[in-house]
Amino acid sequence: MLEDLAFPIERLGQAVTDVQLLFEKYKYENGIIFGHAKDGNLHFVISQGFFTKEDIDRFEHFNQDLFDLVLNKYDGALKAEHSTGRAVSAFVEKEWGPAAYRVMKRLKNVIDPANLLNPGIIITEDKQAHVHDLKVMPVVEEEVDKCIECGYCEQSCPSRDLTLTPRRRIVIRRAIKRMEDTGDRAGRKALLKDYRYDGMETGAVDGMCGELPGEH
Repeated sequence: MLEDLAFPIERLGQAVTDVQLLFEKYKYENGIIFGHAKDGNLHFVISQGFFTKEDIDRFEHFNQDLFDLVLNKYDGALKAEHSTGRAVSAFVEKEWGPAAYRVMKRLKNVIDPANLLNPGIIITEDKQAHVHDLKVMPVVEEEVDKCIECGYCEQSCPSRDLTLTPRRRIVIRRAIKRMEDTGDRAGRKALLKDYRYDGMETGAVDGMCGELPGEH
């Protein structure tokens, strides 16, 4: 989970402490906080599995406490410099209030009456959207598992306009592993076929190019 919060500058120090206390409460022992202090913008990263109901419940309760902290204690913002997505869409109405949210919904209906553009993102009726359809990152191998898919590699990758960047290669490697774990042999075979050119033969010495999932 990579968050993007904003707090009033004069209360930023206390906000950092409060986020750290939430890490302790929910046992995110390796959580890290960084960001843009002069703008009151905090990012943080935590890691956990979503394999059991207990995992998901912990994540849900952490989110409820976190967003209550941001919105009610500090009158902050759930998104500072990146766009709103599924992780916070269920909390947009709480952040902006019912009146503003009704305007957002009306604009969405005017612009996209068939709800084709990112359905359920920003405007959603699912108040549990942040814990539904969770993206699982399976264990692939040491180099792949280090990546949090931030995308910082993409702007300097020579192959980015031809086939795949390092991040995209890693996303596909994880997709291949998910298909392997779920028994989707047809999907895995199709990805492996395309990955040979897109992921290996056009690699730009990024370290991922020489790796191909075993055929078994």
